Amino acid sequence: MVSIGVDGIYFGCMFATALQIGNMTPPFAYSVFYLKGIAPPEVTIGDLYRAAIPFVLLQTVGVIILLFVPKIITWLPSMMAA
Repeated sequence: MVSIGVDGIYFGCMFATALQIGNMTPPFAYSVFYLKGIAPPEVTIGDLYRAAIPFVLLQTVGVIILLFVPKIITWLPSMMAA
């Protein structure tokens, strides 16, 4: 990514955030399946998916903000390198 002009730290943060969203949404939803394994029997997988919706929405809004304001990600590392 660096060779095509994308900042490595920016790409890494965006990639990690997208992976985190993917861990909470179908078809994979590893986080939800893990929680189903440790949840009481009366908690259904549907309950867990519904509970994850606010977190997925907040992370999606965060990714959109970071997409349009990349300085949020790159500001602190640029201060440390100076």
